[in-house]
This record gives sequence, C-alpha cells and structure tokens, in this order.
Amino acid sequence: MPYLSEPTVLLPDLQGPAKNGIPSYLLRVYTSPDVFPPAESLPDQQGSPLDPFSKLPAAVNAILNTHMRGKMGPGYQYSNMTSWTRSMLVALQDGLMKIPRDLHSPAASNVFLLVIDTGKFPSGTFIKDSELVGEIKRHISESEGKPLGDFLAIRRSNMETHSGEYLSLGELNIEGKCIQISFQELISNGLFNLHVHLGKECHPNDWMTRVSELRRPFGLLHEPPRAKTSEIFTAIRIGCYFRQDQWAIPVAMMLLALKPRKGDDSAIMQAFSKWFSDSDVLLLRGYQFDLNAADIDQLPEVKQYTRLLYDLVCHFYQPR
Repeated sequence: MPYLSEPTVLLPDLQGPAKNGIPSYLLRVYTSPDVFPPAESLPDQQGSPLDPFSKLPAAVNAILNTHMRGKMGPGYQYSNMTSWTRSMLVALQDGLMKIPRDLHSPAASNVFLLVIDTGKFPSGTFIKDSELVGEIKRHISESEGKPLGDFLAIRRSNMETHSGEYLSLGELNIEGKCIQISFQELISNGLFNLHVHLGKECHPNDWMTRVSELRRPFGLLHEPPRAKTSEIFTAIRIGCYFRQDQWAIPVAMMLLALKPRKGDDSAIMQAFSKWFSDSDVLLLRGYQFDLNAADIDQLPEVKQYTRLLYDLVCHFYQPR
C-alpha cells in the first residue's frame, strides 16, 4: 500500500464552494512501484509551510505549469503535484491505456486503481485544477502568470474531454484512508461485462478522445433500458472487495454509472437492498449529492453515479 507522510495544504483559507465542494471520493491510477511523482525540490519558504502561494508563488506557478503541460523531458523541472480524478470512467481508461494489448499479461497485475476518502484529509489538501490556476493568478504578476494564461481557455474549449481533475501537492498519508485494486482483479471479475468498449485499444495520446466517445450515449439515450442483472451483480461483486467501511456501495455505483441508467431503476434498487443493509447505506452520510455543480454536465458518468447513490438512499429511507 502506498504511503506518504503529511500533506501540503494548498489553500488553507479558501472560502466558498471550492472549500466544501471537494468530491467525497477521488481516484488515481498508478503502476508499481511508481506510486507517486518524485519529490519536488522547492526553495525554503521561510514561513508557514501551509500556504505555498504566500511566499513563493513563482515556484508554485512553475510546478503547476510543468504538471499541466506534461513537460517531463530534459530541461524541465519535475512536478510532484499528484493528479486525481472524480471520474471512474477516466481512471479506468487511464489504467487500461497502461496495459499491453494482451489484457491478461502480468502487467495488468502491476497497474492499480486507488480510491481515497477526501473527508479524512485536512481541508485544502485537494483542489480542482481550474480553481488552483485562478488562485495562483491572484498571487502573481501578469508576467509571472503568462505561461498559464491560456490554460482555462484550453479547458473550456475542450469540455468533451473534461477529466474531472483535482490536484494535491507534496506528501500524503493515505494509510487507512484509501482502497486499491489491481486491474487484473478488475478484469478477472468482469470489468468488460460492465462496458465492453472499455477494452477497445487506442493510441496512448488519444485516450481522452476514447473517454469522449464512451460518454456520447449519455446524450443520445432519452430513456435508457433497465440494467441487466449480470451488470448489477458484477458491479456489486467488485464493490464487495471493499466491504469494510464505506467503500463497497460507492465503488459498485461508480461502475454501474459507466453507462446511462434508467432513473430509479427497480432492478438496481432491489439488488442493492438484497446485498446491503441499512447500516451500510448509513455510511453514506455526509456524501454531497451535488447535481448542480458547475462541471457536472461535462462529467455525465459522475452525474449518473450521484443520481444512483441518491436514488439508493431514497429507496432505503422512504416509507415502506
């Protein structure tokens, strides 16, 4: 299990939606043994380590610029910003891209899906990529911020490939705050029964284009069909790898949300009622059912997942 120590709190004084709008769960794909990026060598802040913007905005700007533009070649500074996503679809496509054509090769056992509970970290540990850019620009001069000047425009002009990215900086202690599963375990337990097109090969540079293609049915199906029993129990079987604590139901619902689903699908509700108890659903207390988030329409699989969880909670707690 990957282990890092204490986080760098990116925005300790952040107020408003960005402070309370962090998703309950974030995902990351990593390949053993390279769990996290190499440590960044930063100048001494000579001040509180909790606010990197206050003392060295140019350095943080450089790190973010390096990370966002993927400049990892000779002559560029390596970034220790860790990228997370709120989208299971994005994470799965990222992981499958890292596996050779033979999906049952040993390499699949060395690619892992990591899911973290953000509520177990200090406020400000994670921030949406676009919000971080905006915060940096408040602290630096126009000339210092010029390298990032077109970042938001690039993001907004390419909404179909929205990755739902969040960032953390520095070291994290994730022990007891996460779960993980190898892609070999996902595949062996029927991942492609949930979405057969996930396994379609694509060029590494085109993997977000594949994500966009997989999202298209969300905008085409006015009334999706009921979920198949085999799909429901595949999702539950994978979720039950994490039956401890609060993980099983969210993971299963993220997997079911890879495709459009019928609203308040009785087949899904009945299957989850059979496998999970009231106490399991109670573990979802505190989950933010935000169906009106600014970017939710660009992440239809996340919107679907949120609706499925909301339907489940209503199903368990409506008068019977």
